Amino acid sequence: MSRKFLVLSFVLSLILSFVLYGNTLKGEFVWDDVFFTERQELTQVSHIPKLFIEAVLPDKQAASLYRPFTMATFSLNLALHGKEPLGFHIVSIVLNALAAWLLLQVVYRLFKDKILAIFSALFFMFLPIHTEAVALMKARDELIGTVLLLLAWLAFLRSTKSEVFSKKWLLLSAAIFFIGILSKEFVIMGPALFYLVYWMQNGIRPIAARVKSLGWGILIYGAFFAAYLFMRHVAIPDTGFGNDDIGPLSNVLVMPERWVAFLTAFKIAFIYISKIIVPIGLTASYHFKAVTLVGSLFVSWKALAGLSLLLLLIAFVLWKKTKKTPLGVGALVFLILYFPVSQLVFIGGDIVGERWMYLASVGMAIIVGWIFTQFFQWRKYVAIACFIVLIGWYTSILIPRNLVWHDSFALFSSMVKDSPNSVRGYSALGQYYFEHGMYPEAIETINKGFSISNQEPNLYVVAASIAYKQGKFSQAEGFIRKALELPTFSTAAVLNFPRILFVQRDYDGALKWYDDFVSQLPPASIKFPEKLLYATILSKTEQYDRSNTYILDELASDIGHHDVGMLMSANYYYLGDTKKALQYFQGEKNQTDQEKIEILKKFNRK
Repeated sequence: MSRKFLVLSFVLSLILSFVLYGNTLKGEFVWDDVFFTERQELTQVSHIPKLFIEAVLPDKQAASLYRPFTMATFSLNLALHGKEPLGFHIVSIVLNALAAWLLLQVVYRLFKDKILAIFSALFFMFLPIHTEAVALMKARDELIGTVLLLLAWLAFLRSTKSEVFSKKWLLLSAAIFFIGILSKEFVIMGPALFYLVYWMQNGIRPIAARVKSLGWGILIYGAFFAAYLFMRHVAIPDTGFGNDDIGPLSNVLVMPERWVAFLTAFKIAFIYISKIIVPIGLTASYHFKAVTLVGSLFVSWKALAGLSLLLLLIAFVLWKKTKKTPLGVGALVFLILYFPVSQLVFIGGDIVGERWMYLASVGMAIIVGWIFTQFFQWRKYVAIACFIVLIGWYTSILIPRNLVWHDSFALFSSMVKDSPNSVRGYSALGQYYFEHGMYPEAIETINKGFSISNQEPNLYVVAASIAYKQGKFSQAEGFIRKALELPTFSTAAVLNFPRILFVQRDYDGALKWYDDFVSQLPPASIKFPEKLLYATILSKTEQYDRSNTYILDELASDIGHHDVGMLMSANYYYLGDTKKALQYFQGEKNQTDQEKIEILKKFNRK
């Protein structure tokens, strides 16, 4: 490809990406986006090096995820734009444009067919199943991982121009691969993809050269992968890949016999492949009961169809007449990139996630691009017309679907509409109603969730929150206790329980709960309200010195806060240090010392 064509194609890719996803620019932080805006350390660029040596996410369920490079980009966004979503959305749209542009180059270098490359890149750009990956800001890891894997692939292809692979380009490819796996775990499949596609296209090379090149490639990619494993172990030493605490409401495959999970995975394959090509029934929630289990292939046509599609793709890879063509290569690309999220071997945090198809759809884009290229060679204008109709249909789905991710209410409403059995959807929507003071709507929504399943802890947390606001503290305690009894861990339930005990004046119970359970949570999970409550509980149990020590250790930057200052003031007064009590007192400037002391006498007493 000429430099002029590359520049022009990038500009057009950028324009198309902004046209298709421009209505996301005014979108808010939703769902998993929120967690990185709540981490104060991410706003500090100086903290970026620490992201590579500590857990990426504070939540227990996601503690085994190690994506420091992606998190570093979030940190830069926060440093540049603060908590303004616009900058995050712009980055996602640009990354999407880069992915399509790099795919164009990869396909061209593989097959030296510009028409095929254009069809494949355009098909990829217009896929509605990509909306979650682009519109959900947290899904940036999918975009970055895809961009870096394609870039590493391009460098690898440059290394294969000669009989003996270029060490310089292999080294560059491996370095990009290294950054890729620091962004998203699925990039691990990169080297296998590069070599398998190369051997499929080129066959057996002279044995000496092949062994030498293979050995060097294994050495360099292996060295970077070993470095990644070491860094990962340093940051999160006690975890493996993926989520360590997956609940059945997120992925029902954690519960059944392994053979049932295996058969259900074929049904999942059908869901993914069909929704890439025919994007009907897209949803943000494939949680509980959205995908039913399969006990036999002969009672589930979707599972049988999924198995048939996978076998057909394998046949394209193995059949002599197709394996060296874009049809066979595209099939291989899809199979390799689909494997990590297929549920055939690894059980993921969710049973299905549309964002996970962002990279895997590269293979389908090559296949569809090849189909239209064949059609183009036979009937040029008919092929173009059919392709325009296809992407026009895709556009009519993609652009409106972006609005699902505009704000929390739009997202959660769509979840219960598109997936009526989504317990998580009802839980999230109920919480939204509660946070906005819409208690009747919250109660109705939570009850609908309970009618589907009583195993979602957040339903009980929201129900407890409503009861708490209504002054029904014993009822709130009952709800939280039920949440704590469930097998799925709930950080919110652990944090809310001592607050309910506190308001019922069970200070000893609240203190014991804090010391036994809350203290075991990741530090990032314990925020200002929880810290203040703990300091208050210590004061209520007459541990004034311990309360002040905790404030100075954990709330030093908040001593100017009225409640924190007054608590310290009261603690010092009860300790008999009136001078320090008056020093930390938060009140009106014209108050006399005696008036302040009279207030402290009544402050924070049982």
